[in-house]
Order: sequence, then C-alpha cells, then structure tokens
Amino acid sequence: MTYDHRTKAGNQGDVVKHVALLAAARHALDGTRSTFRYADAYAGPAGSLLLPSGKWASGVGKVNRSVEVHSVDIANWIRWYLARPQLVGSRYPGSSLIVSDAAAEARTPITMTLWDISPDVVADLRGVFPNQDVRHSSVNESAEAIRSADLLFIDPPALADQWALVLSLMAHGRYMLAWLPINAAVTPGSVKGSSLAESQFQQVSALPSVSSTRVLWAYGGRTIGCLLAYRSTEKGVASIRAAVDEVVGLCSWTRKDVEHFDSRVSPSPNTRLHPTAAAAGERRRQADRRDKENICLISSESFLF
Repeated sequence: MTYDHRTKAGNQGDVVKHVALLAAARHALDGTRSTFRYADAYAGPAGSLLLPSGKWASGVGKVNRSVEVHSVDIANWIRWYLARPQLVGSRYPGSSLIVSDAAAEARTPITMTLWDISPDVVADLRGVFPNQDVRHSSVNESAEAIRSADLLFIDPPALADQWALVLSLMAHGRYMLAWLPINAAVTPGSVKGSSLAESQFQQVSALPSVSSTRVLWAYGGRTIGCLLAYRSTEKGVASIRAAVDEVVGLCSWTRKDVEHFDSRVSPSPNTRLHPTAAAAGERRRQADRRDKENICLISSESFLF
C-alpha cells in the first residue's frame, strides 16, 4: 500500500522531527558561506491540509502554544506554522518547505534535491519549488547531491525493507538528521518486554559523530515514539536536544520520556532533559532486569513499520 502522509501530517512524529529539523538547519546554515545545499531522501509533500480526522489532533493539537518558549527553533515553528487560533484547515508544512523557510530566514540561497516515488507528491513539490531538483525516483546513495549536501534529511515512510539503505545514507552529508519510528511490541494475550531493537540502535550509535535522541510519547498503540539520529556541530547538537526537550514538555501527551545518546550507546550526562526524562534511563535499565525475570512490560521492539 502506498504511504500517504496527508492523514498523518502534524502528528507526534512531526512535532519532534520538525523542531529538530529547524535546529539542524539553522546550525547548518550558520556554516554555509554561499549557497546552502539540502538533500531530502524521502521528501513527501511540501504541505498538507490539517483535516478534522487527521492525526494532527494528537500531535500539534496537543502543543501548548500560549506560553513563552526558550528555543528559537520552537518559537519559529509556532510562529510560522501554528499561529492560527484553530489549526484545522491549516496547511502544515513538509520538511522541504521548513528548510526552505529556514534558508529564507537566514537570507541564504538554497539548492534542494528532493526524492519521492509518488507522482502526486512529485507534482506538488514541483509546483511549490519549480526551480529546484525534484526527482521522481527512489533515492540513490551514490548521488552527488547526497554526498555533497550541507544538510541531509532522512525520513523513510517505511523502514522494514530499507534499513540497509537508510543506514548507509546516514554516513553522508556534512550534517545529517534522520527520523526513525519506534513501534510497540504487543501481541495478542501478552506484552513482550524488550528494549529498542538493539542491533539497529547499535548500528546507528556506531556511526562516526552521530548522536541520537529517543522520544516515547505513548504506552500503547502502534507507533509509541521515535529515534532521531543526527550529526551536527556541538552547538547544533545542543540546540536539537534543547528543542526536543522543550517541545515534549509543551505537549499534553500521556508519556514524555526523552533520552539523549552520544555516538556509542551510553546516555549523554551533559544534556538538558525534560523533567520526566532524568529518571528514564534508570527506569529502562530496571525494566531490562525485570525482563530477564520474565516480568513483561510495554516497551519497543523495533523501528519497523
């Protein structure tokens, strides 16, 4: 079945990924002297209408927009895209439009190379960005636009059959941000307790200079969280983490677990965490020990859709 992001636009995943993307783009733009080169491996539409039946109600619809925020990236995200009194009927942006806006804010020329396999999405992107390189094909890891990108964004609509490619893509780009889903491991009659898919997580963590952030926003359902993997400057990493911490705190979600990891597997000791996240690492280690004693807890099994 073809993936259609229109019903999912503005969901929990978009909340986390888009503030992180704005932070990543801002710092990548800071280090660009001339034209900013952006590559989007799975671009999706430039924007989607927020319809009454959409998943946005549990994502951007849960954000407290009435309080003063500290992150400049969250402030821009709210001001640019969530300013209407009611969000239904708004056109919520895709990643390409967000990065294009960030470049416009920085007054930096941008060249974008955008891949998508949907003819409707490609037509949408070409209509919004007639002077950019929109490719109606699957992403090619060897493409010069991937290897020379100032910022490479990786947000695969389905991970199960693309993991090897996604992992390889993460090695490219001067700076890189990837978003990966975390799904619940629930089977009929039982709940299997496990950590993140350890093999995939270890592979991401082993990539040179790649840091990551895990966010869990629900205890049940299909997708209960996400993993962000990113390569940026030291200030860029700090801004990405600060934006994610703060935006999670602004959301009225049932679960608000945030953990930051450096390039291996150990949690970073010097990061601002959401108040509920400081103890999350210890709770997780305790859960792992209980798992070994056959006490089953809800957790995550894999990044696979």
